[in-house]
Amino acid sequence: MTKQHKIQGFKFLFFAVLLFAFFNSCEKNEGSSIYKVWYLLELPKKFDANITYYSDKYAATGKLETIHITDTTYSPFQATLSENAGKINVWFASHLQKDRSLPYSIEAQFNDSTKFDFTGNKKYVMMVFANDTTLIDSVQFKPTFNKIKLEGKIP
Repeated sequence: MTKQHKIQGFKFLFFAVLLFAFFNSCEKNEGSSIYKVWYLLELPKKFDANITYYSDKYAATGKLETIHITDTTYSPFQATLSENAGKINVWFASHLQKDRSLPYSIEAQFNDSTKFDFTGNKKYVMMVFANDTTLIDSVQFKPTFNKIKLEGKIP
């Protein structure tokens, strides 16, 4: 074997080792499935509500907590749900979960429905979204219902 053949063989072997190292060091990254679940509850002008929902704290500890909000303790956000709708006052929260089979859950209990404005037969809405854009569950209600609950699995 001549010196030139040895150099070419060494270059080929070096190149083959580099290709082998490159392809074996790369992992196929399929990403992780993380779902962001949003809860939205439309609130009347005057409200007193207890809200229980699966939060990030629930995902970490497995314990549900109920928050109590009133029109004097919580300033609702304003949202527009469609191009033709006016602004509504809402409470919203979200949490992240890795497993699609874990359920979503939100329950609202209105403590004093006598404070609500019943003129115009107004209905309110509770919604659950996944990953910011997909509406996965919703209900329209009148605050005369004592408890409203939505739960299920992410489709």
